[in-house]
Amino acid sequence: MNQNGEIEDINKKGCEILGYKKREILGKNWFDHCLPESIRTETKNSFFKLIQGKIKNLQYYENLVLTRNKQERLIAWNNTIIKDADGNITGTLSSGEDITERKQNQQKLFNAVIHAEEEERSRIAKDLHDGVSPVLSTLKLYVQSFVMSKDENLKETLISRISDTINETISSIKEISNNLSPHILHNFGYTIAVESFINRIKDIKKVNFHFEYDFDSRFDEKIEITLYRVTIELINNSLKHSNAGNIKIVFNKNSYFIVNYDDDGNGFDPEKAIGEKKVWVCSI
Repeated sequence: MNQNGEIEDINKKGCEILGYKKREILGKNWFDHCLPESIRTETKNSFFKLIQGKIKNLQYYENLVLTRNKQERLIAWNNTIIKDADGNITGTLSSGEDITERKQNQQKLFNAVIHAEEEERSRIAKDLHDGVSPVLSTLKLYVQSFVMSKDENLKETLISRISDTINETISSIKEISNNLSPHILHNFGYTIAVESFINRIKDIKKVNFHFEYDFDSRFDEKIEITLYRVTIELINNSLKHSNAGNIKIVFNKNSYFIVNYDDDGNGFDPEKAIGEKKVWVCSI
């Protein structure tokens, strides 16, 4: 592109993206023909400031282009300034990559994360309502009975029940908390956190666990949290829905993180479960 913003040359790929034949686009003003109106003036002004040396070159940037059929595509640009023998800027050489689909997929992923977080909040609310709220209501009744009772034997019984109920409440809250993101995950990582969770489960559930891994170094915290929550969700699903007696988890890392999960519980029809929008399927 020359210093007037006119297209002096364009390769085959550029023509394909824009929808023009080379002879149709050469000599045309880039800004008037190939940019959406919403960014045309601002981008043109920035270009002429660049040509005049008033601003520094942006080697990498992203902006929209307008195709022949009026579709907008997002392009990632690498920009190089062209100068003459005297050092004067005479134009730019730009190479671009169409990243429209990539950005759309990133947005879909972002939306999926937001949806998953909303599902998580709903699950927490349900766990609190179904698990903690009834226990607290029972505790309240025990305390009221204790205050009103004059029977010492009954009071002793109530004290024991109050203590048991408090412990049950603490356990329920700890379970909900650990299902989210326990401190051990932040301090020691995915493998240690999963082992800790399994050890706690083994104390209260008659389930045989086999957890195998060939990689126990720390990695990106977001990936650790995601892997942990998925693994814990799978374990909880096995315990709640499949009546599994044996659970095997194998964690490997090559160029990808791979978690293989197997249990010997009751199976289910994936298509039916997804069709019925079972939260325990959709959340994973």
